[in-house]
Amino acid sequence: MTILYFPEHKLRFIRIPKNACSTVINSLGHSVINGAHPHQFGARFEAAQEGAQDWPCIAVLRDPFERAVSAYLNKLTDILAEELFVHELLDYIWRAQRKRQRPDWRTSITFREFVVHLASFPDEQLDMHWRSQSSFLGDEEPTVVLEMRRLEEQWKTHPLLRSIELRKFAPHATHSELNIGEDVFDVPGEAFVGFKAVCGQYPSPESFRDPYLVDLIQKRFANDYRLLATANFYEATGETAVSHDVAALRDVVAETQADVQEKREVAPANQTG
Repeated sequence: MTILYFPEHKLRFIRIPKNACSTVINSLGHSVINGAHPHQFGARFEAAQEGAQDWPCIAVLRDPFERAVSAYLNKLTDILAEELFVHELLDYIWRAQRKRQRPDWRTSITFREFVVHLASFPDEQLDMHWRSQSSFLGDEEPTVVLEMRRLEEQWKTHPLLRSIELRKFAPHATHSELNIGEDVFDVPGEAFVGFKAVCGQYPSPESFRDPYLVDLIQKRFANDYRLLATANFYEATGETAVSHDVAALRDVVAETQADVQEKREVAPANQTG
């Protein structure tokens, strides 16, 4: 877990990759960053001052499926020669799932193959960009919980944040509302480079949805879905509440727990000795 400290505002921030980290750091640390890339200054905010543990703690949470799509589009489409961890991952997935060597350093994988990989390994064996969000929280209970898709609205109305300008910084943003009406989860990652060049943006997360892949994500990141289902997101009314989407997740979690309990109660009756 990495917590950043911003003494100017007496606020802490839990850094969760792919969850608006650059924007939040650029906003809370603007007097230090002053227009430079926020990632260059992360270490500047890691030192805690005396009494900093009592400062309010901010966390931004995101739908796990959308976060997986974002990580895939950000890191596994336009392959960079210098990102060695990406090449190691792609080489491994080609060997493990396609049973052959990756033919070229610019060749990627499909979203389906990426999700299968995520579902096969625990957090400690995954790169930080696609580990579970809950793994970054540790034992910390954030006092200010914001939802990625409503970050701007919640930031501008929260009493601790509204006086701080939200300075968006997203040079690698993958957000898109472009639903092309086609399933693209089996399209090679490198093909999306040309798609974005022509269309100006990537396909929307909805274009990557597939029942099997959604099920894998829900099972692999069950702790994240539970976290979303129980998180008290800040509302413009000044109260805390879950969004409609997250409220629906509570029903899913409740149904899953009831199903598990039912199976446990039935199992002994089915055993023969």
